[in-house]
Amino acid sequence: MKATKRAERSVNGAPSTKRKQAPRHKMPTVLVVDDVPFLGEFLKPILRARARCRVVVAETSEKALRLAKHDEFDVVISDLSRPGMDGLQFLKAFKLAHPDTPVIIYSGALDSTRQRRAYRFGAFRCLSKPQMTDTILGLVREALEHRIARYADRPFSQMLAMGRAHLELVFFDLAVLERYATDPRYHFKWRCYSGWICIRDDFYLGDDMRERDKIFLKSFGLAYDGKHERVLAVYLADLGRLSPEHQQHWRTNQRSDECKVVKEYLDNTRDGIWGDTISFYAALLFEQAEINKLCVMIGRPRLFRKTFEGGWPDGYSIFLRPTKRNFLNFVQTLDKILSDNINQKFFGGDVPDQQIVEQRDPTREVKSPGTLTMLKNWLEKHVRFATPDGLDCLMKPFREVRDLRSRSAHQLVEDEYAPKYHKEQNRLVQDVHCSLASLRRLLASHPKARKYNPPDFLNLDKLRMF
Repeated sequence: MKATKRAERSVNGAPSTKRKQAPRHKMPTVLVVDDVPFLGEFLKPILRARARCRVVVAETSEKALRLAKHDEFDVVISDLSRPGMDGLQFLKAFKLAHPDTPVIIYSGALDSTRQRRAYRFGAFRCLSKPQMTDTILGLVREALEHRIARYADRPFSQMLAMGRAHLELVFFDLAVLERYATDPRYHFKWRCYSGWICIRDDFYLGDDMRERDKIFLKSFGLAYDGKHERVLAVYLADLGRLSPEHQQHWRTNQRSDECKVVKEYLDNTRDGIWGDTISFYAALLFEQAEINKLCVMIGRPRLFRKTFEGGWPDGYSIFLRPTKRNFLNFVQTLDKILSDNINQKFFGGDVPDQQIVEQRDPTREVKSPGTLTMLKNWLEKHVRFATPDGLDCLMKPFREVRDLRSRSAHQLVEDEYAPKYHKEQNRLVQDVHCSLASLRRLLASHPKARKYNPPDFLNLDKLRMF
């Protein structure tokens, strides 16, 4: 379990953050600040019954400010005269911390001078005591509508202001991420079932990028629609922190159909639980690292020049749109991880590193046989396979990746959109992983590798295609 936790942490990038559970929906909350508790107790049943509001009472300004640090209030009703910090001082301090929350001043000590100061400090309305219940009720409703109207250009902030739960999940098409994935000014990470987005430090600190584009999306997760096509899930609280322009961008890609987020994402983000499964994408990279470890144990140079267990290479992830061009770009990255990454020093002269190719004319050309051919020749020389086609079966996925890359490199590609490309990507990753796992097991059978113990998280029953 600990090994799996470390593996997922390195694969997914950002560490887990446990989120506190929240109610599905919440009533708008009114904070009443008055040293005489009668007003708050009087308003509680009225606002609950006629405005569907919850009422919290604070007898002092200091208590009200402490409450506001831990709870979000939609409207505040405050008296002016009370011991300690008075109503005007409270209004000024509260509006500095919560500029979008309307504050109603309701006091028997309201004169023209205090009223002017209250409006200057940001009061929504000022009322003199006493007032009819309907007047107070109407003003609270007006303040709630005003608060919601201020979020007209921020649809997700508006949902929060209307009482939607912070941990409500909102679903989107994967295409919503393209804006960030293709912009080098952003850190965009998507690993297995989760990811995050933030602006790079040099652009955040510089003046070349508009403030509204300096965004940070703490987390997003993988989900599926009714057709089992990939979609995106984001917590409403995280969406509400985006700038108005970016909220509008996400809103245009929002899904209205029923979708379901993967269990691993919920376990990780809500409960702080690291599961004991990893994706085939992550397992493929870990297999390379284990193969290199075995190479050292049997006294040979590492087979792969570079491994990626500490972080995925650029371009190695689920592509956002299932298009032919995206699929071939992924194939190119995968081939760089595989055949381009093979270290010829591993073969140590056991197999030829040159071959003579007959030309159409009487001349001959000396060429390198290629890393995959060298690997096949080395395995043929040193390994006895249980079946005649064992070696060909092991090499087939590597060859397929190489051939797909070669064909696309020498012809113009006409792009097309088709869901099959996501399925082809998954199949290719699973096939390559299977061959790498087989190669690892072959090397582990070497007499010098008797003490090798493969990590539990690479067992087939722990792997999942997200």
